[in-house]
Amino acid sequence: NEDWSDPNTRIWFIPEAVGRHGCVYVGFDDDWAQGGLNSKGLAFDWVAGFKESWQPDPRQPTAKGNPAQRMLESCATVAEAIAFYEKHQEASFSYAKMLVADRTGASVVLGAQGGRFHAERKQESRVLTFGIRQERFEKLLARDTRPSLANAAAILRAACQGGKYATRYSNIFDLKTGQIYIYRFPDLDQP
Repeated sequence: NEDWSDPNTRIWFIPEAVGRHGCVYVGFDDDWAQGGLNSKGLAFDWVAGFKESWQPDPRQPTAKGNPAQRMLESCATVAEAIAFYEKHQEASFSYAKMLVADRTGASVVLGAQGGRFHAERKQESRVLTFGIRQERFEKLLARDTRPSLANAAAILRAACQGGKYATRYSNIFDLKTGQIYIYRFPDLDQP
């Protein structure tokens, strides 16, 4: 789910080129990807709202523009994504965590912990959230753990929020087929 005050959302596509995977990004009209999927089946998304003591290593290079976009354009697996962030600065780890998954089922939560870069790997699907949403997710997952479009959509719908920072869109990426599903809850229940 993408929650923010800006209603101007967009999806954009970057074609594959020499040295760059093809990518689809979701976000807002500022061209700063909030999530994405590449032609190799690697995907990412962010969850903000964490608070960590974090200072990127000034000896590491900064990626041009959005580091998450550069990672997706150059990496094909979770292992490569971890290696990318071990070598590049990411200031967002002071307030956010990134979920990265690949088509093999591997996933990692990237962020900061104790002032250091931290990567928590798993070889299974997972949910990254916190607070009241965590409780909602856990209840829904306990009912049916099958990784299906219907289950994922139900979980995202249940976690939508209203108000100034309402959910603007929800996205599901099928990492094996490359299919992209975008929802506009609560107005539309179909992708």
